Amino acid sequence: MWPRLPSPLAERCRAAFVEQEGNPSRLQRQVVRTLTALEMRPREEVRTSQGYSLDAVVTCGGCDVAVEVDGPSHFVGRVPTGATALKRRQLRAAGWALVSVPYWEWDDLDRDDAQKRAYLVRGLEAAVATMAPRHGGGGDGGRRDGCDAGVDDDGAGVTRL
Repeated sequence: MWPRLPSPLAERCRAAFVEQEGNPSRLQRQVVRTLTALEMRPREEVRTSQGYSLDAVVTCGGCDVAVEVDGPSHFVGRVPTGATALKRRQLRAAGWALVSVPYWEWDDLDRDDAQKRAYLVRGLEAAVATMAPRHGGGGDGGRRDGCDAGVDDDGAGVTRL
């Protein structure tokens, strides 16, 4: 087990981690617009109790689902970078259901709004389907109404659309 950081240093590290404001990309704005068209009422740039900024959060099936719009900087080729993989793992451990929208999949939908809506609906349904009752604990203030993120077949725990 690693020793804990001294409290003043830990506070400075957390402050540096959370000080950066989210700057929505064109891709993120497109995905949020499509979620809005689905009447999902997305909340943008939601800060988690761990300090992460989520691109969007929607309530689906009675549970909050994080939607992360992953542009080219989140990948090496088509493999998530270490930072992206760590964020996903930590969000999952904190109880978030997570949908990742890789840029190349979104781009393949071209300008077909119906396909984009169907794509997001499939991903959100899959994320909610992985939710299971939680065994005690609360995480982020009970935002899940008793739901917790599950793990998909490959162990990633992330619903990739």
